[in-house]
Amino acid sequence: MAAAKSEPPTEAVVPTEQINVPDLPATPPRERPWTPEDTTRGWLAGGFLLVFAGTIVWACWSATGSHWNTAKELLQLLLPAETALLGGAVGFYFGAKK
Repeated sequence: MAAAKSEPPTEAVVPTEQINVPDLPATPPRERPWTPEDTTRGWLAGGFLLVFAGTIVWACWSATGSHWNTAKELLQLLLPAETALLGGAVGFYFGAKK
């Protein structure tokens, strides 16, 4: 048994309250201009992300060899520190973009 198709409403949707056009701002609010500090924050966050990704790739590559125990110990040491650095850099970067 096929479901019956519902017809779209034929009457126009009318707002229940009027919008006072003179109360609207003439132009949209402007965004904050890009500064050299923003560029530096972006480079730092990107650098930490590359180091983090490099650590993950290195760990996966090391898992295939006979040095897994050493790689596991280094990964347990490096990964939490890099995660904290990356989280702090990205949090600072996006926190300052208000």
